[in-house]
Amino acid sequence: RSRTLAERLDAKRSYCVAGTSNDGALFWFDPRLLVFEFVHGLLLRLEQCRLVNSFASSALEGASHCEQMIMGGGKTTVVSPLLALILGDGKRLICQVVPHALLEFSRNTMRERFASITRKPIYTMKFDRYSELSSAFSCKLECATKQRAIVCASPTSVKSFVLKIVELLDELDHVHNLSTSCSTSSSFL
Repeated sequence: RSRTLAERLDAKRSYCVAGTSNDGALFWFDPRLLVFEFVHGLLLRLEQCRLVNSFASSALEGASHCEQMIMGGGKTTVVSPLLALILGDGKRLICQVVPHALLEFSRNTMRERFASITRKPIYTMKFDRYSELSSAFSCKLECATKQRAIVCASPTSVKSFVLKIVELLDELDHVHNLSTSCSTSSSFL
């Protein structure tokens, strides 16, 4: 036990940066990461910190980003919750898309991670080809954004949602073309 305690006390925090400036020594770290470690009783690994920083930087720049991690690397329990914590700023919607078989596990993990000190609502988006795209649905997504909530969804729900938007845009385009052609033909009469 004493060896384990000594190792934990001596463990290096991967997210701490030391350097120098004109005023002397400089030490920087993100307190959210320290609190996350403390609350969940874990030590963030270097690769997890690198992934979180890389994804967050790409998101803030508006760029796409893709990484691959092995099973057990902390994708669901560490990286995803940290990204939701960092990027959920009330201005952008945080949506975690996971295979349908992992939806319940991922949602429960998010609820567990954001149930104590850092609280965030966790919602599930269920959308299929027969769902209506209404102003109420839009308001729910806007409300989730403002609450800094996390919306969990399956790829099928996201695909159905996008296809519904494309379908509605096609209908609007068709109506617009009809009204334009009607107004043009009436001007010739």
